[in-house]
Amino acid sequence: MLIDFFEKELMKAQKRFNQTFGVLNVCDLKTRQVAILKIIQMGRLRDAIMQSNNNDEVMEERSKFVKARNWLNNIFSQIEDELKERRRDANKRNQSKVIHLEQKLYNEEIEVCPNCGNIYKIYHLKEGDDWNDFGTRHCPYCGLIMDEYAHVGKK
Repeated sequence: MLIDFFEKELMKAQKRFNQTFGVLNVCDLKTRQVAILKIIQMGRLRDAIMQSNNNDEVMEERSKFVKARNWLNNIFSQIEDELKERRRDANKRNQSKVIHLEQKLYNEEIEVCPNCGNIYKIYHLKEGDDWNDFGTRHCPYCGLIMDEYAHVGKK
């Protein structure tokens, strides 16, 4: 029964280490190294506990094992909370950009190409005397021809 517990906890710590530090592009190397050493310590303590026959002899190893597990869980939780906060901040920034863009789209004559997704604006600097608008526009990025009135795109 005890062997299963210590083995499962060690496997959980290894899996959570990979999940937590695997998604980080940049991390605190000291924290990462200490986490690796704690997992190694947990493995050695697990082996010592499994090899011992006397429960009284392994009380200290059990205590160290649980302390190492708790330390790792605390560090993993802190890093995961930090990541969630970063994602939340990035989402807020992206939402504000989208709202700003939507306001521009609503207030100005901005074109969004349905083919390539580029956003552009067409300026008529000077209309000539014989100027006639036939309602077709070209995306300056991909060349898609768009009918302004029917809102239909043709390649």
